[in-house]
Order: sequence, then structure tokens, then C-alpha cells
Amino acid sequence: MKVFLILLLIAPSFPKKIDNHIHEVWNNLIKPYKEQCIETSKVNLEEVNNMLHQMIVPDDESFHNYLKCIYNHLKMLEPDGTFNHKVILEKAPYVSEELLNTCVDKTNPEKTFAKKAFLLADCIVNGLITHDD
Repeated sequence: MKVFLILLLIAPSFPKKIDNHIHEVWNNLIKPYKEQCIETSKVNLEEVNNMLHQMIVPDDESFHNYLKCIYNHLKMLEPDGTFNHKVILEKAPYVSEELLNTCVDKTNPEKTFAKKAFLLADCIVNGLITHDD
């Protein structure tokens, strides 16, 4: 029990990161739509920038709407609320088909498109994290 508590306390201090190439690809993808989606969703710019830098995907309505806006513009989210696997895998080659399938499955019970967008992003970001141990 003591070992578990110690691990629980120090685990957040393990450095986590996402490969710089992923940052580049994602930032280039969203660049044409970022300002518009920030404006329409009223999301905090700092939260947007922290998504990949600090691996934090905020679970709040404005961030959900921001992600939905981005995914709509990228044609990753279909009008019926399903995710276009082919488009996602083509535009985000750093996402494996296995990770995508796992993450899309986690979004399926959700009916709200913005919440689905959040669930997908959160799952993928967590799936891409590497630890420098």
C-alpha cells in the first residue's frame, strides 16, 4: 500500500511528451482554421496551445466546441457525427489504425458531436504520450 501511494505521488512528475513531428503536423493541419474555431468556440488560446505541449485536453464546453470546429473543417467529423477513419489516417499519419479504432469506440456512446470530438482528442493525445523514464 505504501509503495502504491508513493508511485501515485511521483507519477505526475515523470516527464511526458509528444514527438515534435506530431506538433508540426497538427499545427500545419489546423493553421487555416485555428483562429476561426477559437473565435466561434470562445475557447481560451492558452488551452489550445497546451493541448499538445502539456498533454492537457480540457473537458469543458468551449474546448469541446473548438475541437468539433477543427474536426469539421478537416472533414474528420462527418455531418452525422461519425468519424471519417480514412481522412484521419491520411491527415494524421502519426495515429495508428489500432489507436484510432480504440479511440473511436470510446466515443460511440456519446450523442453530442462536440463531446465526441473531445473524447477522441483526449484518447489520441493520451495514446501518443511517451514517457522519458
